[in-house]
Amino acid sequence: MAEPFSRWQLAVCSGSAVFLAAVLALHPGARFQGRSVARLLRGLTPRSEPVLLLATDDLPDGSALDLISGLRQQLGTVPLRVVLYLEDQLDRERLLAYLRAGVQAVQRLETFDGTRLTAAMERAVQDGPGLDANLDPHYVGLLVKELQPQGPIDLAEQLGERERSMLQLVAQGYNASEIARYHGIRSDSVRRYLSQAYQRIGVRDRAQAVGWCLSHGIVTRQELDRLYRPSLEPPLN
Repeated sequence: MAEPFSRWQLAVCSGSAVFLAAVLALHPGARFQGRSVARLLRGLTPRSEPVLLLATDDLPDGSALDLISGLRQQLGTVPLRVVLYLEDQLDRERLLAYLRAGVQAVQRLETFDGTRLTAAMERAVQDGPGLDANLDPHYVGLLVKELQPQGPIDLAEQLGERERSMLQLVAQGYNASEIARYHGIRSDSVRRYLSQAYQRIGVRDRAQAVGWCLSHGIVTRQELDRLYRPSLEPPLN
């Protein structure tokens, strides 16, 4: 792919053969492609390069949210950016769910063309999460009205209860095995949850996670300064 996409692995997923053909005609070097969530995930071979996903939400075996969640689990800390094409009929809650899941650019299928696609891809890889300046006016008005009064989305508030708990325990020095025993789950499940949490808050490793937790009030300096670390026991039911 040409700059600024040369360092990105392009993935295309759509239930529409017409959309797939149109995108691949514009970007024949797409590394991954599929017409369902399962087929794209099955063909994905994670590498260190970031992934740029172009998708529609007409997948036969799940929604774009399912696809994004599956990709994040497989990619771990590898960056993922998403350009999502949707039908014109779209309710407010569904649109907000996509933005909160980390979709960088939302476009309507009826406006698809090469120029708009390139603009949306550029926005996604350069600016990361947020409102896309290339959105149709129909969407811009809806998004600004809903999100602007609330201000920027607070990532700490967007964490799930279990993600928040695991980040707190990681910051306090507990390892995956100890956290797994505390929550009554497998160690690999803990690592998967942490990988998702790291991706959500934009950190790469434990050290960065500790700094993020400290700056966002997940843990306090006093907790980190303790010399004695109590034994971690599962909570009583």
